[in-house]
Amino acid sequence: MSEKKRLEAEYRKTIITPATIQKALMDARAGLSDRDIFCSAAYQRQLSSLGAYLVGRTGRKDIHALPRVIWDEKPNAVTAYTNNITVVINAAYPAIQKLSRRSDRNYCVMGLACHEFAHCLFTDFSLLKTQWETWTSGNIYPPRHRVTSQNEHGLEGIQAALEKGPRTCKAIATLYQDLDNVLEDAYIERSIVLLHPGDTKKSLRILNQTFFSGDFMESLRENPDYAQRRWSVFQNALLTLLKIGSVEIDPAFSEGIADIHNRIARLSLQVNREVENSNALARKELALNIMAENWDLIEEQLGQETQPDQELQELSDEELAGLLEEILQTILEGPGSDHQDHPDSNSGRPLRVFIELPSPSQSEEQEGEGSGPSGGNGQDGESEAEGNSGDAKQATQESGNEDNNQTADATIRIESASDAGSSDGSFGKILNNVETDLAKDTAHEKVENQLKDTLQKNANESAEGDDYRIVVDRSPSVPEAGIQRYDYIWPKISPVSKSLKKELLKILRDRRRGTKLTGLAYGRRLDTRSLYRTDEKYFTKNRLPNDRPQVATALLIDQSGSMCSSAVDSSGQNLFQTKIQAASNAALVLYDFCVDLDFPVMVAGHTVDWIQKAVVMEVMAPFQKVDKEDKYRICAAQALDGNRDGTALNYMLSELKKRPEDLKLLFIISDGLPADYRSMEEGVAHLKAVMEDAKKSGVLVFAAALDEDIPQLQEIYGENLFEVSDLARMPKTLLNTMKRFIK
Repeated sequence: MSEKKRLEAEYRKTIITPATIQKALMDARAGLSDRDIFCSAAYQRQLSSLGAYLVGRTGRKDIHALPRVIWDEKPNAVTAYTNNITVVINAAYPAIQKLSRRSDRNYCVMGLACHEFAHCLFTDFSLLKTQWETWTSGNIYPPRHRVTSQNEHGLEGIQAALEKGPRTCKAIATLYQDLDNVLEDAYIERSIVLLHPGDTKKSLRILNQTFFSGDFMESLRENPDYAQRRWSVFQNALLTLLKIGSVEIDPAFSEGIADIHNRIARLSLQVNREVENSNALARKELALNIMAENWDLIEEQLGQETQPDQELQELSDEELAGLLEEILQTILEGPGSDHQDHPDSNSGRPLRVFIELPSPSQSEEQEGEGSGPSGGNGQDGESEAEGNSGDAKQATQESGNEDNNQTADATIRIESASDAGSSDGSFGKILNNVETDLAKDTAHEKVENQLKDTLQKNANESAEGDDYRIVVDRSPSVPEAGIQRYDYIWPKISPVSKSLKKELLKILRDRRRGTKLTGLAYGRRLDTRSLYRTDEKYFTKNRLPNDRPQVATALLIDQSGSMCSSAVDSSGQNLFQTKIQAASNAALVLYDFCVDLDFPVMVAGHTVDWIQKAVVMEVMAPFQKVDKEDKYRICAAQALDGNRDGTALNYMLSELKKRPEDLKLLFIISDGLPADYRSMEEGVAHLKAVMEDAKKSGVLVFAAALDEDIPQLQEIYGENLFEVSDLARMPKTLLNTMKRFIK
């Protein structure tokens, strides 16, 4: 390999290609943690958009759902909750973090968000407050409830417990609230899936599978004592059934577990129907009936927690409250079970997407079978003949003889009206978009650091033997002033670039496909169609096809303090007010011209840092990378301190030398002679030496002189110096100069 080819190969390694950026992006994405993603502002915005979309579909403006993701790894950390306005989701919850794939963890977090959004949409929070106040005041909720032969004993037991005192009332209120929340969770999840299927359904399915799809019997087999806590087992089974649609309870395990299997089997169809009833009071009454009809399980568990000879009725308020709290702690907590202390947002006006059916007590009242509120009013229980739905009756008949049947099917299944529908992939796209957005900043920073290292290395090499070193300055971010300047100036100066691009593209097309030249005064071929001409230009010849010329262009802007001087704009369009703005305009047009024609281009400014004894090169647009934000960097150019032209020009020359193109053009915009040398003679001599090196290297250098220093500059730049007294015409002057060599 020749030395030239070796240098070209080394140089190509420094080019920032799309593949380089893509690799940096992939590396950045791989380095993102769940905490980086789920707690990011980008993810928060996506959740906010999801909440706004779900609420927006309802047409209600009084419902609010403001999500917030937290990262709490403590053992007792919450899963998710809402106060009816703010939705809080803990992405660090252990059950979520155990999932191996981030996509599944994302669906779990999204599922928690949808679950809590659903509470804001469909839960009547005013009833939660009412039921809590009713229970803690020592009364059964709901006050109007049907007394049957199945629930009468349990209601009496509950009332007796409530009479123990305030602490016991609070414990029973919590017990009821927990069971009510099991039913409410099923209702609101089915409601939101019906309103918005697709990935909402998928996220809730993955969430519930994550929390509840384990072997239900495993904990009983591992801990036989737990099987004796039958109320806890019962409620866990009901929760699992409603969350994932099935629960496996092995009747052969023990008689007590077989009894629980039969109870759940009898309840399953009724519960499945009632959780799709938009009548909140009906669901509340169902929770009361379940607790009352299975009060013996609670009594039994309470008895196991006390001394054998101690009766339940003899327990003190503190003892009974403590036992009830222990029972609650053994119940598997589902996602998003904390819904207390709710502001009055959608309270009393929840959305309803299912049919609203009357509760048993409401049906009784409508049919004239009752005599008002029935909470312990002596109703004889025979009136409950019509209390259950047809489905519930069927379930009871089918299970009627199963109490001692140890061979019954262990798996109990239910289906809901919201089971239809499929995933739409939208939540997966959200994760991908957030990962990409977050990785972009990291990847951009990595690429910019790599680019700056390359530029600084080249600068160090070019400054060897110089009294001043070079410091490369390239900001990863773009100043807002540069964006504002671009938005203002580009519509005014872009026509210059467009017109010359159009003209040049025609020339380049002709070169590529070849053309026929006519109207020649002499030649080998006679053009018979031109014989009418009186100027005797009768000849023609063919121009052979030629490739587009390979051109590398660099522009160096003087950023010395004098460039902040005011400048006259003859255009009348307010294109600039200072020399540096005029130079920036010219650089912007040249940059756009080259980028659109796929010509490599570099734009840099130079000034001096006297303290560091360094030339500061602000690289606004490098050869190594085409960045859509470089146009803003060019527009943000400022006049700063001194100028050491020879050092700056030598750096630009070193960058051009590394380019493989045959034609290399270097433009300089300056308003004076080099200043930061021990003497003017030294500065001129340095500049002349660099110009001589450029000539030997085949680099064409052109200088645009802006004021009275033209005679001295003429001595340095020779015939390639052109005066630009009308700064408004400078962009077109630069492009016309470049065009001469491209033809």
